Amino acid sequence: MPYKSKVLLFTFIALMYALTIRGSVGNTYPSFKLVQQSYPPFETSLERGRYAQVVALSETGDVKIDKFYMFLKPDIAWYNGHFYSTFPPGLAFVAVPFYLLGRFLNLSQVFTFLTTTAFSILTAWLVYKCALKLNLNEQAAVFTTILFSLATVVWAYSVTLSAHTLSAFLLILCFYEYLQIGFKKDNFLPFLILGVAYSLNLFVDYPNLVIFLPIVIMAFIKSLVSPTDTELEVKIPYDSLVFFLTFFIVFMLFGIFNQTHYGRFIAFSNTFSLKTLEQSGILKNYNQLTNTLFSNVHYANRFSITQTIYGIYVLLFSHDRGLFYFFPVTLLAILGSVILFRKQRYTLITIALTFLANVFVYGSYDDPWGGWSFGPRYLIVSLPLIALLCGIAFNYALRNRFYTFGAMLLLFWSQAVALIGALTTNAVPPSVEAATTHMKDNFLYNLHYLEKAGTSSFAFKTLFHFVMTPSIYALLLLLAVTVFSAYLIIFNQDYKV
Repeated sequence: MPYKSKVLLFTFIALMYALTIRGSVGNTYPSFKLVQQSYPPFETSLERGRYAQVVALSETGDVKIDKFYMFLKPDIAWYNGHFYSTFPPGLAFVAVPFYLLGRFLNLSQVFTFLTTTAFSILTAWLVYKCALKLNLNEQAAVFTTILFSLATVVWAYSVTLSAHTLSAFLLILCFYEYLQIGFKKDNFLPFLILGVAYSLNLFVDYPNLVIFLPIVIMAFIKSLVSPTDTELEVKIPYDSLVFFLTFFIVFMLFGIFNQTHYGRFIAFSNTFSLKTLEQSGILKNYNQLTNTLFSNVHYANRFSITQTIYGIYVLLFSHDRGLFYFFPVTLLAILGSVILFRKQRYTLITIALTFLANVFVYGSYDDPWGGWSFGPRYLIVSLPLIALLCGIAFNYALRNRFYTFGAMLLLFWSQAVALIGALTTNAVPPSVEAATTHMKDNFLYNLHYLEKAGTSSFAFKTLFHFVMTPSIYALLLLLAVTVFSAYLIIFNQDYKV
């Protein structure tokens, strides 16, 4: 694909994100007033908790949020007289430069949210690279990249402040290095990068340590055993030892961080969650807080094998969160799996086990809906791999115009759903709560939000609200995303060269 076409592709994705990123002009400081308003860009504690961490790190050099702990409610942690966020601080660390630049420009909140956008674009670039490594043609690689970025729940969480896109970036980076690793090759650099990407999850999102394991294990198998079926040959991959060294270094940093803030070498940020104490009936008043209260909490109770089947249904098929219900283009992954099994069986096993780990971890969680959220946000981490399987299916569909047309229709529908989520809010109630309040509980809620409350888009509120309504803005963006997608995937003349 010529350089100009690649620039056009990623400029197009970046522009769509820029036109939908949430926020307002000004330097936003955490306050309880923003919690009471409950609308974007701080409609849930997911954004508030991480933004508070960024502000604390930028202003004080520490992760303590004593001055504005009520801004995080209900996801507040406490230890030894200080308040913290219950979320790991990894995203906050990388967002500090964005915040400082934004503060200088009187756009601190918008630029902080750009951290998430930047990682989504980097992930899209690696998805494109992986598609080519899997021998997809240029059209299918572009389809894969656009599908991931603009036709899944990724879009809605790329325009707010979320660690999910950082997790997706780390996963596709691990997978890209997995593809680089081979038997009797110099695997030092791939294992080094794999070790860094895997171990950073200690600071980003703890369940990722389980979800990424299939990629790590299969990478070691690739370096250890000959891929030929005729005879078995085994080689001790000494260069893979750098993976363990890297993990050890990051783990020590993780331990030092915990010892400094929580008084113990191994601790997780949600270990001292006040929400858990309140839900357990242990805590009635913040004035009675002591370190010993947390010894009565059993965090393992939040996961249950018995509810896994229902949790998987919620994540994949339900009308209020289901991946295939919200974004039917991802159904192409089933066909892609069949095709990949015939050509690269071990690669399919790696992808399938990673996705299954993702689904089982969060399917067994007591809140598979992810609280008030848009679509299956817990599956964002493995969506780069699902997009690759869809791209493989589209590569096959290009042989037949009818199949290609069908795949593009699925893409356009999924883009419409993704766009409406990005333009409005991620605070969508799960069906179990919506039923008692007679509210809508899927993307219809977002449509209702657009009609009644408008859009949370920073670009619309600062540039376009003078000349059009939010609904017209949404229609124009939908027209743009479908037309440009069709051009880049189907009608780009560079493919003919």
